[in-house]
Amino acid sequence: MPIYLQNKASYSRLLAGDGTEITDTSGKLDVNIASGEVAQDTHDSLNCNANLQVGDADVSSSNKVPVSGTFYPATVGTHANAFNSASPTIDGTSATIDCQYVKRISVFGQESTASPTITIQVSQDDINWFDSNHSLYTTGGSDFYAEFEVGARYVRLKVSATCTAITATIAGKQ
Repeated sequence: MPIYLQNKASYSRLLAGDGTEITDTSGKLDVNIASGEVAQDTHDSLNCNANLQVGDADVSSSNKVPVSGTFYPATVGTHANAFNSASPTIDGTSATIDCQYVKRISVFGQESTASPTITIQVSQDDINWFDSNHSLYTTGGSDFYAEFEVGARYVRLKVSATCTAITATIAGKQ
């Protein structure tokens, strides 16, 4: 019958294959092993070879503990990821930035001549876009900056006038 080690927050205990607890009643722990290598141990500790399983996978030095899941970045955005010296026309839009695991968004850059209103657009599917209630009002040749929180996955910028050169970054943090 296999023997299992059950770990709890403050203690460990051995369980038999049927789930019943193996108890130590006389200062020794009797452990029956099918191969007959260990019959009992009267010491404070029990030395034995054991196999650890997580789910149905054996864990060993060549097969590490299986971990599944996705690890998310703490930040989003690189310099000029929205516009990079671009010349969008009226209602032109920037590149789409995936901000799924960040909520604090910053938009910043420089527009050289047109003084457009820059509207932040949001989308959950990168297909259907909606104007947010966040806009930047620029003056030609000036820097712009805004920060806000967003719950949508995708963010992009829309300009209200034709620009000759606009550089913009969309960045985010958790």
